[in-house]
Amino acid sequence: MNRLERRSRAESALAGYTSGPGATRRARDIALALAQDAHMVVLVEGISDLIALEAVAERQGRDLQSEGMVVLPVGGANAFERHLEQLRERGIGVRGLVDEAEEEIVRGAFTATVDGAPGSDVESLGIHVCIEDLEDELIRAIGPSRVEAILEREGDLGSFRSLQKQPVWRDRDGPRSCGASWVPAPAASSATPGCWPSNSHPIRSRDRSIMC
Repeated sequence: MNRLERRSRAESALAGYTSGPGATRRARDIALALAQDAHMVVLVEGISDLIALEAVAERQGRDLQSEGMVVLPVGGANAFERHLEQLRERGIGVRGLVDEAEEEIVRGAFTATVDGAPGSDVESLGIHVCIEDLEDELIRAIGPSRVEAILEREGDLGSFRSLQKQPVWRDRDGPRSCGASWVPAPAASSATPGCWPSNSHPIRSRDRSIMC
């Protein structure tokens, strides 16, 4: 597969999502408009999280908009509190999905804006904390071998192998070693619901679960 074919496939996989300068702001504005009619909003940090969650939802046969659910990329963990306040004032339920490194920032935001005492566990506050990050969750959900198979199918496995040879990635194991840089969009569509907050079913990540 040549470069033009790979680009065409990537554009097809990401059709309907904003890109380029200001993409996060535009995606946030679109989600905020949809949230006007929502009963539940899931706050995430960025567009890649939005794409992954919506792909998993589609894989499960779910139509989030018809369920009254919206995934809102806020542009980083520090923006959670501001959006929490706005959504709570409008009576909209809010949940959060964050990387492990941002847990305390987002816990503080939820504690400040919901009925939760300082030190409350993240589940009771409505936060799902990914182990490491969402990309790591997706890799763990479908398995490194399937991620590599998808990379091969998309024509990216050769580039991935070259990246693995660089000193910073050398001696690390499989796709998980390179994190977000090498989780292709189709991988999210293959994932099990290990990281998707559901309004009707518990989801689990190791020993953690959350209900929306």
